Amino acid sequence: MDQHPDSPATPDNPFVPLSYFDLKPAADVPREWLWKGYLLPGAVTLLTSLWKSGKSTLLSVLLSRLKNGGGLGGLPVRAGRAVVVSEEPRELWWERGLNLHLDGHVQWFCRPFQGKPTTEQWLDLLAEICRMHDRRPVDLLAIDPLANLAPLRTENDAAEMLKAVSPLQRLTGRGVSVLLCHHPKKGPVVPGQAARGSGALSACADILLEMHSVCKRNPRDRRRRLRAYSRYAATPPRWVIEWTADGTDYLGLGTSGEPDFAQGWPVLLALLQNAAAPLTRREILRTWPESAAAPAKQTLWRWLSRAVGEGKAVQEGIGTRSDPYRYSLPLTPEERQANYVKDLVRRLERDARRAPP
Repeated sequence: MDQHPDSPATPDNPFVPLSYFDLKPAADVPREWLWKGYLLPGAVTLLTSLWKSGKSTLLSVLLSRLKNGGGLGGLPVRAGRAVVVSEEPRELWWERGLNLHLDGHVQWFCRPFQGKPTTEQWLDLLAEICRMHDRRPVDLLAIDPLANLAPLRTENDAAEMLKAVSPLQRLTGRGVSVLLCHHPKKGPVVPGQAARGSGALSACADILLEMHSVCKRNPRDRRRRLRAYSRYAATPPRWVIEWTADGTDYLGLGTSGEPDFAQGWPVLLALLQNAAAPLTRREILRTWPESAAAPAKQTLWRWLSRAVGEGKAVQEGIGTRSDPYRYSLPLTPEERQANYVKDLVRRLERDARRAPP
């Protein structure tokens, strides 16, 4: 087996090649996931999502879970200590902590700079966090958001971005997991390229995590779709989580996050019962109540096909633009008899109008 190099690195000769044996991590370096698949000691995770779409909320619940460990979004979280650098005021974090357990294991730097920091101020802050870690190990450093807190004159300059992000290696080299919250580009984005500014930021990250609303039509929908690009096999490429109504947890809904037929049929049944006439698929989606998780178009079509096949609903129309499929509930024998009588009366009245005087 290859041995260690005979000549260790020195200031006069810093370039010493490593053998395969030298690549083996030290036994005392922990590599257990902090949040399975998304936060790893010594790695940088870039979380990108729209403004006011839930990044800080997700971070808050994650911090709560770090107190004793447990699960978040159906994935395990181990206990740990965290430092948060935030643009939000301390009062807002205090209010969040009233429902979450944030005491004892989290420390904050709330609005640490007056305006944009200089490079020296940024490095001083990171140096202080390194000293905190040396005194008592820090498992997570969260920066929310990066663009407002780092010394960036422009996010589109690769050199500027690298100057801001590279010093984080002082912490990742000590086994700290770093979470950078960021905003997306304007307009449509390519999956995996949502992060605003220079691509150097995404290149520096070990895990790219993009968060989107599952149902954009319903602002009250608490589901969020996570799409990830990672160096590690343990990271799920797609995962859906749902913020609970009490605001203290996220449920894991799997890879699609779509409600099943048993959940959706009561809502669909109520819509068809209250409709004055048969409804098209688009009309059903438009009138879907905000209090219930709305299905995707394909999911709704599967539900309707199943309901028709089981005799729970009736389909009419030929499925064209001029004559789309419309759905209603099956008629009871009494309703069919009443409709037959109404139709008979209409035909008799029509024939009477057409008869010669």
